Amino acid sequence: MRICFISDSKSVHCKRWTEAMAKLGHEVHLVCNHPVNLAGVNVHVREMYPFGKKGLCRIICGMLNVRKTKKLIRAINPDIVHLLGLFPLMAPDLKHIVRGLPNLAISGWGGEFTGSSGMVMDEKAKGILRYILKQADKITATGRHLAQITSQFTGKEIIIVPYGVELNRFSPSEFPEKQSNALTIGFLKHFEKKYGPECLLRAFALLTKKHGNIELLLIGGGSQANTLEQLAADLRITPLIRFIGAVPYEDVPLWLSRMDIFVMPSVYEEFGVAALEASAMELPVVASNAGGIPEVVQDGKTGILVPPENPAALADAIDKLISNPQMRAEFGKAGRRYVEENYRWEENVKAMIEVYKSMSPESC
Repeated sequence: MRICFISDSKSVHCKRWTEAMAKLGHEVHLVCNHPVNLAGVNVHVREMYPFGKKGLCRIICGMLNVRKTKKLIRAINPDIVHLLGLFPLMAPDLKHIVRGLPNLAISGWGGEFTGSSGMVMDEKAKGILRYILKQADKITATGRHLAQITSQFTGKEIIIVPYGVELNRFSPSEFPEKQSNALTIGFLKHFEKKYGPECLLRAFALLTKKHGNIELLLIGGGSQANTLEQLAADLRITPLIRFIGAVPYEDVPLWLSRMDIFVMPSVYEEFGVAALEASAMELPVVASNAGGIPEVVQDGKTGILVPPENPAALADAIDKLISNPQMRAEFGKAGRRYVEENYRWEENVKAMIEVYKSMSPESC
């Protein structure tokens, strides 16, 4: 098939899906805002949204961008167009770009529907989302929770296609045993309020009063980086914390292999693939009981769920795992099995191909 993705090239989801389809031998094109190198993918950079323009200039530039983008897509002549993420900042022009496109699949990432990725969910924004989804031939969501949210904006069927894990890459057997003697509690997300890093720091401070041989590994980058370092200093736990900047997605399994417990204290998550990746690495997971997280963390089986924004509850859950090595091992093994049975990336790619085939069977 000839597949044309419209997506945010800075997203790891964009990289995973486009390269996966190219690897299967499909002709893959990506229309995006920023240049990127992707294996086997034809990348076409189009502004699509005139940042910084206002008034009449904004309208004219927007119309020209829409015209150029639609002309490009017609020239590609794809069998399938896949809008992968509705990246809100582009939405005002995106609705014109997708209008009338044949064989259009749309996959939301969640923040577009909840406002958590920056969109002010006023009635105008909701109307744009409804209009975009109306253009779709097929709509997918990563899980039941996101499907339920998406259904508030459309009456169409929502097909669940998870963004799972490449188990051959996320495998503890691929990495040497952890060298640190200290028990390592790990966090690997953006340093943003939504993901709860402040709550984790406060929970860790409570844990240091009971346990002496523990450390906290914080991996990521974001607007709260300086705030977190200052909070660590205020809580007098800086010597026990390793602040690591953002790491390439390719290095995520390596960093997970250096942890004993993975913590995802998010205020809200539409899905939570980070928890699945940790489970694939046989790590017990402590996470917030919020949004779509209960779909990927089985409370009492692969991890422990706690109320969000509650440092004391978070500390108690982590403490249970610190104090019980057997529970850590059991949760880790169960987590790996859970991912193997439900979230194999290769199966997810096959499921998406079936979605494409249902729209354009003559091209398969």
